[in-house]
Amino acid sequence: MANTSPDGLWSPDASDPLILRTLTAEMQASTQVALDKRQLSTFRWANSAARGSQTGMTNGDEGFQGDTGATYKYLGGVWELWNSPRNSYTPAITGGTLGSGTIAATWSMSAGTVVVDLIMTAASNTTVSSDLTFSVPVDPAVSLIINMGAGRFLDASSGGTYLATVLLLGGAFFPRPVRPAPNTYSLIQPTSSTDPFTWATGDNVRFYSVYYAY
Repeated sequence: MANTSPDGLWSPDASDPLILRTLTAEMQASTQVALDKRQLSTFRWANSAARGSQTGMTNGDEGFQGDTGATYKYLGGVWELWNSPRNSYTPAITGGTLGSGTIAATWSMSAGTVVVDLIMTAASNTTVSSDLTFSVPVDPAVSLIINMGAGRFLDASSGGTYLATVLLLGGAFFPRPVRPAPNTYSLIQPTSSTDPFTWATGDNVRFYSVYYAY
């Protein structure tokens, strides 16, 4: 038998029976995978400054940052955010002005997948002039127009609700009303000052989105 593995795993040579060579090769491969995983490192940092000064890492290493509770994975020479507990964030808005209205937005991440929950409630001086957009907390992996969420618009005065879909383009969410079209498909309509209703105090839009950051 010959020693062919960098980690000293033994494998049979050509003089051994075929069945022995086959079974040993399979065991060697699975053991090597386990050894490779064992050789990855896990780091712990107090803050981002400590993470930034880390040395000696290899691709696939992970680390935990104490002040935020987030974990990072070292991928392609960069510490990428990998897991994060639920956090609040304040998205930038286009297509209108918030005035004294309110936004409550949270996000979390698990294995590079981001979950966002956002609600905007209008006040008397809130305006919607065109297609409403809200910035994302973490950039998506791919910059494409794609349906990555669902929600609803609420008309506070009538109590009516309108189904919404959420498009994700680059760094922004586009919540849009969905309504029946003349054919069998649904029409996704951009928001405006009168669509899906004339905006007034108490009206709101709420949506959820799940997307990949890596």
